[in-house]
This record gives sequence, structure tokens and C-alpha cells, in this order.
Amino acid sequence: MDWKKLFHIKKPDKWISVDVELDGMHPSRIIQLSYIIIEGKKVRGKNMYFAAKAINRHAKKVHGLGVYQLKTLSNGEVFAHRADEVYNDFKDCKLVIGHDVGGDMKYLRSEFARLGIDFPAIPIFCTLKHYTKEANIPLKQNPNVLKPPKLTELSDHFGLTQEIISKYCDKWFGGGDHPHDARYDAAAAYLCMLVGEGKI
Repeated sequence: MDWKKLFHIKKPDKWISVDVELDGMHPSRIIQLSYIIIEGKKVRGKNMYFAAKAINRHAKKVHGLGVYQLKTLSNGEVFAHRADEVYNDFKDCKLVIGHDVGGDMKYLRSEFARLGIDFPAIPIFCTLKHYTKEANIPLKQNPNVLKPPKLTELSDHFGLTQEIISKYCDKWFGGGDHPHDARYDAAAAYLCMLVGEGKI
């Protein structure tokens, strides 16, 4: 894909920056889905929580979401309750942005597959892969090889502090002030792309 051409489109296409948090079970299910819908200068965020029967303890250590907490945050809703809304948001999207976004989209497709729905194939912009060379972090085991950056490492590289990212989260979502909250990670990936491509 010609990224330079893509970033200089005159007519604003719909882009989405997405992140998911998972229950960590087998197979993993989405328990938080956050995405930013970008249409030219119009930017808005959506955040959804889904009820879970169980949460893997290692996954809970990462995102801090538990079964009872999710029951409250989701109002008892599961993915199927919001599937139509999510599908309609993504169906005419021209680009999906995220950090290791291929993984996020895999879990999203799996949720739709459980409902018997084919999710459309959409081009992706992966900030993890795209900016590995830019971040320039050598592997400890082999300094001649570059390590794909964590989202926090990439944010730091681009001068995006937690305070800056949190302000955008508040603007777009009304909350989400720390890494591994899907709102924060979706915002951080989008902001990294904007800085990386010289848009801000």
C-alpha cells in the first residue's frame, strides 16, 4: 500500500483506531472494545464493555478488569448485543489503525464468526510493525536486531506522555487514562501514527 498517497487524500475517508482487551481464556473473548472513528476533522470515540464468565488471572493483572466489575460496566451486555452497531461502524471503513492491530482484528472477526457473520476485510496500519525501525530499540539478546516497540515505548519515542494521551482520551471517550485500558491504547496508537506521519 502507498502510505504517502493514503495520508494525502483530499476527500476524508473513514478511518478507525481500535484496541481490545481480552478475558485470556481459551478461546479468548473480547471484554473491552474501544475505537476512534476518524472522518476528516471529525473524531469521536466509542467504548464498550462485555460481560464475562471468567477472567484469566494473568490477563486481569494486565487490564485490571474482573468478572463482577464487568457485569456492572457492561450492564450485562455481551458482544452480540452491540454487534450490529460495531459492524455498521466498520463496514465502510477504509483503514484500521492499531498497535499489533492484526491481533485485535483477529479477535473481532472471531466474535462475528461466532454469530455467523463474515466481517469485511479492511486494510490495516500497524504502528508496532510500521515504526519498529523508527523506534530503533535493539534486542537485548541480539543488539543487531530491532525489537518491535511496546506501545508505551513508541509513545515515549514520539514524545507522547501519559498526560497528553489521557487528555485526548478524555476528549474522545470521556475517560481512559492509563495503558491497557483499550481507550488509552486506541488513542495512543492513533496519536503515534499522526506524529509518525507528520500530521501533528
